Formats: sequence, C-alpha cells, structure tokens
Amino acid sequence: MTVRQGIPKKLHQGVTTLCAKINPGTAPFYVPIYALPGVGATDCFLNVQKQIASQGGSIVHGWRITELPGLFVEGEFHGVWLSPAGEHIDVTPSQGVESQALFLPDAGKTFDELTFTRRDNVRQPLKDHPTVHAFLAQCEAIYRYQEAHTDPRNPRLFTIKESDYERLLQRKTDLAHQLTLLPISRNDPCRCGSGLKYKKCCGK
Repeated sequence: MTVRQGIPKKLHQGVTTLCAKINPGTAPFYVPIYALPGVGATDCFLNVQKQIASQGGSIVHGWRITELPGLFVEGEFHGVWLSPAGEHIDVTPSQGVESQALFLPDAGKTFDELTFTRRDNVRQPLKDHPTVHAFLAQCEAIYRYQEAHTDPRNPRLFTIKESDYERLLQRKTDLAHQLTLLPISRNDPCRCGSGLKYKKCCGK
C-alpha cells in the first residue's frame, strides 16, 4: 500500500476540527486546480500574482487542507486566484494528482513577498498514537529552528549549522517512515488517499 498525503475526500470531523482551530466560523470548500504551466508547487502567492497580471482578478489568502488519512490533517498557508467572474481557482499544482484542493479562506492573514511572512502549518492528529504526536512535534521543531535562524537581512535565507538542520530533517524522515508502519484496521480510511475504507481498498 502506498501511503500518501493528499486532499481530504470528505469534510470529516478531523477536517472541521482543524478548520475551527485555524479560522473559527469559516467553512472550507473545494476549488478546482488549474495549475499554470511550469510553476512550482511551493510558490502559490507568486503564481497567483502572475495570474492576476495576465487575467485580472485578485488573491484570496487562506489554507490548503491536506491529510495523511487516519493519522493527521494539516493546513498550509496558501493563496488562490479569485477570477474576475468570481470563481475561486487554485493555480498551483498539488503534490499529488488531485484535480481540486480543499481551501479554507482566512481574510485576517496575508502574505507579503518583500517581508516574506512565514507561517507554520497547523496540524491536527487523527490518531492518538505516540508516533503521530512525535511526527507532528518534529514538524513544529523544524519550523521553530528555521524561525530562530532566519537571516535578518534576507527572510528567505537561514543561517544554520548544516549538521543540526540535517539531524532535524532526518528525524522527521525516520518518523514519517514509522507512520507508514503503524497498524491499520479494516474500517480505518485507507492511507493511499482513495477516500475508501481500508477493507474496501488496499486491504482487499
């Protein structure tokens, strides 16, 4: 079974709990992904600005919601394009092959390319297991390390000890591998991201 983090197929309780933590009173919704040719998966704000320059419209700030089914759900600060016709479109490719993204608007937060405002992902465990909690804690530790070692002259750069940073990343990789080995029951969501129960998907 391939374990893959992707867009939640349903607005289950874990998703709604995460969204309430991020931006209470606002509901997420699915938007189509029409990625611009040749753009990067991590350059959403720049991608939207390119689309605005070409087609008009505006940017909507918020969070792209993904999950590792049955283990955790995660929100990444993100921007989508609001077309002149009023349609929300994600012009940035996903890490997988999804044709739509789950987006939570958040008008209270913006992104400035000049100051390069960095925001940590927001995470919610779906499984109460030490490995899940350790993985999420490691993700937060990496963000705190980046923040503590940001170059004050250029917020896009870090002044780090390479060995320390590599150690943090390796620990995250090790924990990610341990996540793939956690037992899964027949009625759990399949970790391949199909949206089906394990017994009706990879557990057949």
